[in-house]
Amino acid sequence: MSSRNLFIKNYKKSWLFLKDTQPIPFLTAIIFIGAIVFTLITVTGIEPLKDLFSNLLSDLVSNISSDDTSHDIFLFILGNNIRAMTTMILLGFIPFLFIPVISLIMNGGLIAYVFVLSTDNGMSIAAFLAHILPHGIIELPLMILSCSLGFYLCLAMIRKIISEKPLKTTLLNICRVYLFIIIPGTILAALIESYITPVIGGLFI
Repeated sequence: MSSRNLFIKNYKKSWLFLKDTQPIPFLTAIIFIGAIVFTLITVTGIEPLKDLFSNLLSDLVSNISSDDTSHDIFLFILGNNIRAMTTMILLGFIPFLFIPVISLIMNGGLIAYVFVLSTDNGMSIAAFLAHILPHGIIELPLMILSCSLGFYLCLAMIRKIISEKPLKTTLLNICRVYLFIIIPGTILAALIESYITPVIGGLFI
């Protein structure tokens, strides 16, 4: 079997597995949207929340220099996003707590905080969307998907503890989705964010 056919076969199997995980992806998407809306409504009035997201943003920005090339930015974005999505999945190994959801909420809140900060500093909504949507239409669903996999894994761990149901098939399917959907999609999103988003965003400045 050629590498192309192998990829297509596993890609299709990945989506069939994700279909079986419903309604978890839908639930995590609702949680993500809820985190954005909640932060938009409350962040300016709750100082600890504002300080939290301000520190998270500062830590993120501190890793980027004005001397960085588009290639440097690509490598940073790719590494950061893969690390974040991998962590969300791996946190599912901790049963009962559903910690991946916390990470998703933090990411949704951070996006909302950046929106508030940007618009308060004079950026139009159209300009903000131009800086987010080109890569975000790929990256954000992948983030939600990673949380869904972590959530599903957490449920599988609970079932293993309670009924000793084996994890092998679940882990195989999660690895397949990770390798054939999340990793390629994350690479594509990072390429768009590094090379295309700045051009589109620049049109609104």
